[in-house]
Amino acid sequence: RNSRVHSGNGRLITMTSPCSLEALTPASPEEVKGAKEHDASGQGPLNEVDTSRSTKELLEHLNEHGFVILRNVLTGEKAGKARSRFAAELAQVIKNGELGRFAKINDRKFRHDLRLHMSKKNHYLLEEVINSSKNVSDLYKSVLEGTDASLVEFGVITSHPGAEPQSIHSDVTFDAEARRVYTTFVAIQNIDETMGPTHIWKGTHQAFFCEFYKPRMLGPNDPYYLQNKPECMIISAGDAVLMDTRVMHRGGPNKSEKDRMLWHFSFETTKQSNKPDGFTYNLMEDLKGKFKLKDFVRT
Repeated sequence: RNSRVHSGNGRLITMTSPCSLEALTPASPEEVKGAKEHDASGQGPLNEVDTSRSTKELLEHLNEHGFVILRNVLTGEKAGKARSRFAAELAQVIKNGELGRFAKINDRKFRHDLRLHMSKKNHYLLEEVINSSKNVSDLYKSVLEGTDASLVEFGVITSHPGAEPQSIHSDVTFDAEARRVYTTFVAIQNIDETMGPTHIWKGTHQAFFCEFYKPRMLGPNDPYYLQNKPECMIISAGDAVLMDTRVMHRGGPNKSEKDRMLWHFSFETTKQSNKPDGFTYNLMEDLKGKFKLKDFVRT
């Protein structure tokens, strides 16, 4: 995820725009309006394929590329309201000096990762995402090997104007025998290229890359990352990115005059005995071990 460093460091979109080498304010009416118009038209900067893709095909895309974009898991209006609420909470936490609310984050200058409580509104919001469609709900249950997967992170990342690009990283070391962690980033505003969207190098979570190629690389500055442009998560309010935390990624530079806010949550499989190496488990203490996927799946 964007908020961690590891050395080395529904509806299907087959690809996003390749990347070329605000003060705390709520979403504006124009931003929400734009999100609604995007929802209505079905058009945007993304190459969208047939929306009737099955859960199996969504899962195959996630397994092959290390991420999959899920469109309209929230309405633009709900995303905008969530952004306003999270922005107000972040401003209050900063004002109160509540440093314990912040998780560690890579390249932290002009960035915050605010750990969230599980309020009724937040619980409802997570339910909305998980149950946004049968395909999405089945995808989560499939990739997480059932509904006993544990919630291990829950927060909102803010990249402020002036934030530099993060070091390229994965969140965990590849280990085929360890538990797997999947992070979902939900856009709560329209995100364009100037705001430093998440960059993902597709396929870099797979065994061949992690066990053969990666150990021979020159860390995050290896020429591979220049020669192979990342996919740029230029998405609209209400869209989400479901990501395998083993994939190489980073937050881009925020060259805009707006805060880029991403609400995020992570679930971990439970059938494997070993914890993944590198994951930070940035969760509020009162939430640790308390919630599982089944607590958010509607029957």
